[in-house]
Amino acid sequence: MVIPLRQPAAEPDRIGKLEAQVLDLSERLAELSARLPPPRFELPKGWLAIKQASALCGVPEPTLYRWARQGKVMSIKRGFRVFIDPADKEITRIIARARAS
Repeated sequence: MVIPLRQPAAEPDRIGKLEAQVLDLSERLAELSARLPPPRFELPKGWLAIKQASALCGVPEPTLYRWARQGKVMSIKRGFRVFIDPADKEITRIIARARAS
């Protein structure tokens, strides 16, 4: 036999107050989000995303990420994305070698 648990009398009031606080906070968050400027993201002209550079030069993506991190190739990071300068001497050499073979 299962005996139902009884909630204390103050429990529904507490839940109601918490729900009201959550509603108030979500409204305040919506107001703050509306005031934020839209994110600005400009892709550098001519620069390649890692995936594009990998396909172009035949070098695996993890290798390009490592080279970018080590400074072996000219790169910039915008948010979570990394872009490589195709005019970089190392990338130009690799692309030329990949096209020759």
